[in-house]
Amino acid sequence: MSTIFLNQLQKAHETGSFALFIKKSAASGELFKVIPALKGLNLVPQNPRWHPEGDVWTHTLLVIENLPSNATFAMALSALFHDVGKAIATVIHETGRITAHGHEKDSKKITSEILVDLGADSKLKEDVLFLVFRHMIAHSKDTNVKTLDRLILEAGTELVDQLLLHGVADVKAGCGDLTDCIRLRELFESMDKQRYTERDPKFVKDEKNDFKAVIFDCDGTLIDSEGSHFYAWQKVVLNRDHHFSLEDFIQCMGNASPAIAQKLAIKMNSPSAEELLSESRDYYQRHAKTGQKPIQHTVEFALKLAKEKERLGIKLAVASAGKKDEILRSLKQIGIDEIF
Repeated sequence: MSTIFLNQLQKAHETGSFALFIKKSAASGELFKVIPALKGLNLVPQNPRWHPEGDVWTHTLLVIENLPSNATFAMALSALFHDVGKAIATVIHETGRITAHGHEKDSKKITSEILVDLGADSKLKEDVLFLVFRHMIAHSKDTNVKTLDRLILEAGTELVDQLLLHGVADVKAGCGDLTDCIRLRELFESMDKQRYTERDPKFVKDEKNDFKAVIFDCDGTLIDSEGSHFYAWQKVVLNRDHHFSLEDFIQCMGNASPAIAQKLAIKMNSPSAEELLSESRDYYQRHAKTGQKPIQHTVEFALKLAKEKERLGIKLAVASAGKKDEILRSLKQIGIDEIF
């Protein structure tokens, strides 16, 4: 049933009746039966400053209606799913202010599950998830030429072009201020696209020096986690009325956590290094949940490899001494958990 529905969606897109099909299938209830994650979006409010049109479902329909004539099927699906994560991320504060920070991450995860259920092929899934996850960049005042450069390296010029068109439809369905959309289009058009069509020699497969996989460390390679580690160990030491400076922490870097715990236990005359280790891990987990920063150049390299891995015939993996759930959470926070 789900695969049939995906085919119906594609046919509607090809015949220029995607918006009409969505409205009719929503009115009949079939849309919400096949894709339950869309049900109830009409009850999710939005900040009226950016969305005077009202709830998330109303906005979604308007985005679909504002899609350009050259929109791909991937863009049409992205328009349908790009804000589905707001059902999870939306918060109404005591002041009445409405926010949905990070909803694009939730939208990406939910959309991935939807596309699997619909039987989407890997290429369609990859393109839709890129558009969904990056849709906020397409109309942000913080987006600059370096951002566009990174996106082109990640996904190619055609998909970034679609992303910017998606951004226009998104803004037209909301506040209507196209200032940043116009600025980003001008930036994009001014960029030298030719250099992106030439294969980076680093990615040309060397038959004499073949490799099967690339394995990344996590802490200190993909994730800038040292701040969380420093916070954790400092809390442990301060709780016992001892001093622990950044300089002290630097002296510990490179050692495994059990070794650091043993060293501090001796220094503080503590009877249990295991107690220190357990307490440190607890503080680390709490701090890590507040968000950790990616090590940008390594993450960009990983994303580029992910884009090329099928051509190269390689696999990507992460190896770490940390606990699996902690590593997965960290990778999810920076949006690269699905490339490994």
